[in-house]
Amino acid sequence: WIAREIETYEVPVDLVGTRNPRGEVIPERLYPVFRDEDELSASADLSSPIYEALRRSKSLVVICSPRTISSRYVGNEIRYFKSLDRDHGILAMMIDGEPHADDERECFPTELKHPVDSDGELDTTHEVEPVAADFRLPDGGQGWHSITECRKHLDGESAVTRYRQRCELAKLKLIAGLLGLPLGQLVERDKAYQLELAR
Repeated sequence: WIAREIETYEVPVDLVGTRNPRGEVIPERLYPVFRDEDELSASADLSSPIYEALRRSKSLVVICSPRTISSRYVGNEIRYFKSLDRDHGILAMMIDGEPHADDERECFPTELKHPVDSDGELDTTHEVEPVAADFRLPDGGQGWHSITECRKHLDGESAVTRYRQRCELAKLKLIAGLLGLPLGQLVERDKAYQLELAR
């Protein structure tokens, strides 16, 4: 769902071709989105296609839940991406659990919370706060993108509407991070652009 939402997002026309605060040119589209689950099998081999894809990528979106913590592949991929000096390109998408919980609810992998030193090793003496978009339910439970699942887990249509608006804002936060823009700037431009499209 999020891969499709990112790939089909229409960047507001007045932003296309301008430069973000990092000096990068803002593209018309965020395409293609590489999904390792769809495109290849998991491998810890640094010469594998997944590491080649990481080398070619400007950003890495880490889907965070307590299940993420138990995946050594996810931790290795985050560490490798950080070793490429692309810390600013790592974004977290929280779908379940609690960040910085330090128990079974923890959703941020250790590799996400610490920088990598010049040798490519985690520097656990320092902590970093990842840019994170929150797709969890209001009570911190697992988030859902399908309207059917939202209705099963939320009480009433107004709660479903509020949650879907929250997800839309979280999606824009991810996209703002991918474009290297402040969230407020993208939200305002997106509102104006969506009104123009509607007209």
